[in-house]
Parts: sequence; structure tokens; C-alpha cells
Amino acid sequence: MSLTDHTSETDSPALPTEVGRIVELDGFRGFAILLVLIWHYVSCQILVPAGSLSAYLLRLMSYSWCGVDMFFVLSGYLLGSILIRKRLSRDYFRSFYIRRAFRILPVYYLVLAVYGLSRPYFQPQFDEEGQILPLWSYFLHVQNLFMAKASNLGTPWLAVTWSLAVEEQFYLFLPLLIWMLRPRFLPWVLVCLILSAPATRVALFLADEENKLASYVLLPCRWDAMFLGALGAWFALLPGFREWMKDNQMVLFGTCLVLVTGMIILLGTRQLMGSPGMITIGHTWVACFGLNLLMIAQFSEWRPARIFFRNKMLVFLGTISYGLYLYHQIVSGLCHMLIRHQRPQICGWMDASATLLALAISVLIAHASWHMLELPLVRIGHSLTRTQLGQTALP
Repeated sequence: MSLTDHTSETDSPALPTEVGRIVELDGFRGFAILLVLIWHYVSCQILVPAGSLSAYLLRLMSYSWCGVDMFFVLSGYLLGSILIRKRLSRDYFRSFYIRRAFRILPVYYLVLAVYGLSRPYFQPQFDEEGQILPLWSYFLHVQNLFMAKASNLGTPWLAVTWSLAVEEQFYLFLPLLIWMLRPRFLPWVLVCLILSAPATRVALFLADEENKLASYVLLPCRWDAMFLGALGAWFALLPGFREWMKDNQMVLFGTCLVLVTGMIILLGTRQLMGSPGMITIGHTWVACFGLNLLMIAQFSEWRPARIFFRNKMLVFLGTISYGLYLYHQIVSGLCHMLIRHQRPQICGWMDASATLLALAISVLIAHASWHMLELPLVRIGHSLTRTQLGQTALP
């Protein structure tokens, strides 16, 4: 899920391609969407007095926005695994783009159509002046460019789609990169691209210190997470990598300890979205933490980690994560507007009830969407592109 919940097959549990599902990756995806829900339904809604105990507890959840970064890492990992293995396939590009189109576009365009038809009725109550971006930009997946220019995320109903635009733009770049480069050169290029992201964020910040959103929503500023995932996929495809990871479990958890310590330092120094710390190294650090968690999910033999990433609730949320990501803000806005006659916020029990109702409805709609729309379309996309994998040898 990546955000788009790529399906996957394995010759071994470490090598996702595109048929079947890997339980641990669904669990990781479920953890990512859970963080997104906490951010939008709790951190962004609860209003508490500054300096209160509740304010300090809320601060502990202030990094739940990094669920999107986890999705970016997972997207790069899955796509990298698939594309590296299919690099020599005769229908390399055709298979990739047909499957992505059937997986992503129908549900996404359905959401845009619902918004376009309902906007005349709900826009005056929901959108503020200056928030409306051209609807055609969403259809072309360039809304993040308009968001960066306007320094706002547009209508709250479609605000989350900036990350989908980033991923769609990434899909135009990564397949060509992997197809053009010999596998032994790929990691060096990926490292250079990863390092280019914080440099680009800093350059944009120095060019316009008032516009902090541009460094958050533009592809070159965020592709460090996706290229880190692709780099992880390259390593995972090396012969003997799984066995090495099995024999060196302390490397995984020692790295995790270092990364968690860094996250605590970032949080303790209040390096939040748009802060100098996040713009420079913070987002890349969070992406490294996400890749580390992904590797733990895939390769750890530690029982608590396997139990966590195989948790049925997380796996369920991961399975429906794409629809849940697209629907949850719309449902939240409608529930609060129709029940409480206000924007989504939590000041009391009635507000909290509206949020809980929105959560339940969002999960039900996403569950129905997966079984009735998304899964059948995924199967159609696969039936149109069934080919033999081209084997790419790695050094």
C-alpha cells in the first residue's frame, strides 16, 4: 500500500511481485493507515488547552502523520521488487501500467466524481475562499503542484490526494530508471536520488521561507522515502540476503534503536512538519525508520514482531487501506457537518461520537469497496497481463 495497496506474490517471503498477498506487508500497511487515521481523526481534531496534560499526551501523537511516509517506503519497496524482477519481460511497461491503472484509477476517479457532483451543495459550508484548486488538476494528478504554489492543500475532502499525485508521478519515473540501468548500477543511482531530496527541500525553503508546504508535497522533495524502499528491494533480491538477515537479527534491532532515538530527539525538539529539522534531515530519517520497520516485518524471527505484523486487525486495515485512505476525510467532514454543523473537531463527547461514527462508516465503505470494486478490478488487470517474469540476475 503503498497507498495503492499493491498486491504481491512470492517465490520466498522476501520477494514480493504481483499475485497473492503477504500477511506481514498487509500488517505494515495496516500500521501505516492506522497512523494516518490517528493523525486526521485525533491529532488534527482534538482541541485542548495549551500546557495541559492532554496537550502533552497529544504531542506524543504528533508524529502520526508519518504514516504517509511509511506508505511511500512500502510503495518503493513493492514496485522496486516487481520491476527489478520483470526488467527483462517483453511487456515490462504494458503490464506495469495496465495493472496500476486498474488498481488506482477507478476508485480515485469515483471519489473525484462524488466530490464534483456534491461540491455545489457542500462547498459553502466546507471549503474556505482560496482553498479551491482546479478540479482538472486532480484528474491529471498534478494537484500537488497547485498546492505547492498556493501554499495550501485545497479542499479538505481531497487534501489527502497530494500523496497519490506524488506516487503517480513516481510511477512515471521508477520503471524507466530500472529499465535503463543495469542492476549493479541501480543502488548507486538510488543513493544519489535519496540524497537529492533533502537538498531539494532545503533549496525550496531558502528560496521561500514562508511556503513550507512546497517541500512537503512535491515529488523531488519526497522521493527519498520511495527510493529508500526501492533500495531495500534491491538488497532483498540479492542471493542469500534472507539468510544473512536471519543470522544477523541484532543488526535490524540495533538499527531500529538508533532510529527510534533519533525520532525521540526530533519530537523532543519539536521538529514538526515544516520545521528546519524536518526539511533538512527529518523526513529522510523518518523514511529510514519506515524501511527498518518494513525489514523487521519481512525478515525478523522475533516472535513479538511477527505477532504484531500478523495482527488480524492490522492485516484487515491494510487490506482495505487504499479505499480507507481516500474515503475517511470525506466521511469525517460529512458526519461533523450533518450532525454537529461544524468542521471536524473534538471539544466534547458529542464531537467525539461524530468522529467515531465517521470511523465506523469509513471502514464499512472501504471494506465494501475492496470486495465489490477494487478486488474485481485488480483481477481484471492481472488477467489482461499474465506473462512470464523476466529474470534479472543481481550481483
